[in-house]
Amino acid sequence: MENGPPESRAAIYFRFHYLNRLNRDEAHDLYVTSFVKETNIHVIATAIQSLPYFRTNGIRILDAPIRLLIESGSMGSEDSDYLFTILYDSYLYEQEGAEELLPMFLDSTNYNRSKAIGEILSNYYKVEDSKKKSDYLLELILLKADKEDFNDIFWHFSDAGHVALQDLYKIIKKLIKSKYFKLTDQLIKYLLTQNSKFPFMAVELFEFALTNNKLQLGDLHHYQVEDKALNFIVSTYETITDHDDRSKEMRKKLLQSFDIIITDFRFISNKEKILNELF
Repeated sequence: MENGPPESRAAIYFRFHYLNRLNRDEAHDLYVTSFVKETNIHVIATAIQSLPYFRTNGIRILDAPIRLLIESGSMGSEDSDYLFTILYDSYLYEQEGAEELLPMFLDSTNYNRSKAIGEILSNYYKVEDSKKKSDYLLELILLKADKEDFNDIFWHFSDAGHVALQDLYKIIKKLIKSKYFKLTDQLIKYLLTQNSKFPFMAVELFEFALTNNKLQLGDLHHYQVEDKALNFIVSTYETITDHDDRSKEMRKKLLQSFDIIITDFRFISNKEKILNELF
């Protein structure tokens, strides 16, 4: 493992976890003592395939090669996705070293932000106190995202159907406030799934999204946004039936959102359809 060519070391690391069948303790010690000395980026990238089997004592002891891999900026998409999953899972279960390495990883540019967001939302309630940890990670991703990232990022709200809107409210509001926010059908669909339990929050976020929308005419999801926006207004208006002041205010906001849609040139192509649906 110390003197062999990189190709041989990589091949051994890739299937290193099979040694667990012979002697788990010895396999663990051998993996850690050899991997911690590794400096070849391609070998390290291969070695992380076995890392989940050898992190029972945390990953701080393996900080050096993992940090070297992250700083290299040369990970492939599959390797970066896999490393995120390892670090994220270790972070959720409070394994030593993950709390330092995961933010460093998220600060890099060499990973799929959309996939990371989807994984975080899918596991939002996975362990005790994971909401707090998940919010922290989502804010880190949002903080580092620039214009190019926003063109590629899809906040996978399809992975958030089990997450209560009251828990995601603050992070969604920060997303909408961001400089490059574009309204997507995914966000509206998520708000639609939540409008029966949290109608007021859903309306407030929908109105805020409309007024802060950086969507351009011709963007990929333009027509899907039109349809979903219409569905949201009609469905939520019918959901809020009380006559208290708060309910009246929310219905007024929905009508104001309707006004925005029919006067916004980005939605004008469906103006006649919207009017027919509502009236």
